[in-house]
Amino acid sequence: MSSEIDMIFEDASGQGRPVDDPADWKICNSKPGPNQQITHFPVVFGVVGVSESCEDTVPE
Repeated sequence: MSSEIDMIFEDASGQGRPVDDPADWKICNSKPGPNQQITHFPVVFGVVGVSESCEDTVPE
């Protein structure tokens, strides 16, 4: 079994910004969500800049 997980990071602000360095972002949501089993890949993390609020994200 591989320890690698196929994942991508998407700008959750709705601005469509590229996430070039995940260290400059914080995770606000994910697909699948918390406490849900991963049944397909990639896992998608909705992120915003570290100085931004998750409250400003665009609803899915």
